[in-house]
Amino acid sequence: MVPAGTVGRVSRKVTLQGPPYDLQRMGGRLRLARETRGYGCNDLDKLARLSSGYTSKIETGRRKDVEAVYVLRLAQALKISIAWLITGEGTMDDATSGTLPVAPAPKPNLEHVLRVLGPKRKWGPTAIAAARALPIDDLSVGTWPKVLDDLQATLGPIAARIIAELSKR
Repeated sequence: MVPAGTVGRVSRKVTLQGPPYDLQRMGGRLRLARETRGYGCNDLDKLARLSSGYTSKIETGRRKDVEAVYVLRLAQALKISIAWLITGEGTMDDATSGTLPVAPAPKPNLEHVLRVLGPKRKWGPTAIAAARALPIDDLSVGTWPKVLDDLQATLGPIAARIIAELSKR
């Protein structure tokens, strides 16, 4: 077993106690981190709250599109840098690995407003996502519609321009 702190910036392939690890792929980096930490695939699946076999599918390349939330869970479970896991940049044990982004606290009043008034209003997904991501505590049910209206007025046209520009390509 290689101590976790000894793996730093590495070349394309590294051999620990087994086959080479293709560090050009996220699956190879995940396998290196998992084995370095001493976990089996099933152990990591449980620790990261993933379905059985998910880690193995990522490592072998059978699962190429991995949702961001699952990548976060894996990085947190292994206590590794998410940037290294995704891109290979930096080091596995980057000092910032303990400061992974955390999902904002749930906002039950916002969700209530979206359920009750959402179908009647024209709030787009950009405004709704921005409201959910606001680094504030939940507001009153009466305040959220105004906040959503303001976000839609501000972000809606920007999102529409971006979408229009991308559709030209």
